[in-house]
Amino acid sequence: MAILMTGASGFIGKRLALKLLGQGDSIVYLGRRAVAELDRAGAKFISGDITDPTAVARSLEGVNRVYHLAAWFDLGIQDFEKMERINIEGTRNVLTAALGHGVERVVYSSTIGIFHPTKTVVTERSPVSTVHLSHYTRTKTRAHAVALELFGRGCPVVFALPGYVYGPESDGPFGRTVRQFLKGEIPAIVGADQQSSYVHVDDVVEGLVLIDRAGQLGESYLLVGETMNFRDWYRLLAEASGRPVPTLELPFWALYPLATVGEWLSTLRGKPPVVSREALDYLQGDLTGSGARAERELGWHSRALRPGMTETVRWYQQQIG
Repeated sequence: MAILMTGASGFIGKRLALKLLGQGDSIVYLGRRAVAELDRAGAKFISGDITDPTAVARSLEGVNRVYHLAAWFDLGIQDFEKMERINIEGTRNVLTAALGHGVERVVYSSTIGIFHPTKTVVTERSPVSTVHLSHYTRTKTRAHAVALELFGRGCPVVFALPGYVYGPESDGPFGRTVRQFLKGEIPAIVGADQQSSYVHVDDVVEGLVLIDRAGQLGESYLLVGETMNFRDWYRLLAEASGRPVPTLELPFWALYPLATVGEWLSTLRGKPPVVSREALDYLQGDLTGSGARAERELGWHSRALRPGMTETVRWYQQQIG
């Protein structure tokens, strides 16, 4: 199978690409930089960007399957237009080109974040949120709508909606938080009561492959596992690492003035703030869902959170030394 993948250099994408290469598939990946590990495994790198329709079209030559994972997830960013170009217009470019090239199937990695903040445990039939607490969830919700529009025009797309993805090698907010905790740089918990549904990165990879093989076109599949609040999540980190749990829990109102000052200083220093108002907003909404449909229809399963986090923390401890 000849597959184009976007986001192959990312947390989920690299592991997915290696899995598909190991199964004998041919992988072409579009990106701004080559990934040596993928190249050694036999993948073909095409330099380009999903915001460039010409580059996307060039990368689709000879391809019959597409995995679209490329997106920008972060909180407290300043370049809102860049996030829109990547998450929304990039999705439009990839799916429009896939439709024009007549590919057999597109697996689009959306997110449970389109339901954020969740009022209850959401399913694939729940209405998407009309209240957006971050630019990421706003842009991904619009991108999801774009993908549905392209499906209506004939693009053979099927949707994966991962929960809060954790695991080794995260280069996003999850990985930064774990590293800070292990270094003793988190003196207090913020948003202790916020509930999230977690899923291990390798289980997401397995879910994406199953969705490609057996998912119904135009349908969505939530890839989520256990739900836990942030307070218990920190306790789990402490249990796995042997480090103490932060005993101080700070209210949101106490941090907004600090976040405002930090954002102002970050513009002068050219570095992201330690905490942003957007991150504080985001932590005030739950993110909980059910993976029952993927389990029932695809035979997918999510591993238990405790052993998954224990293995993850040990990996980060080895990296930090």
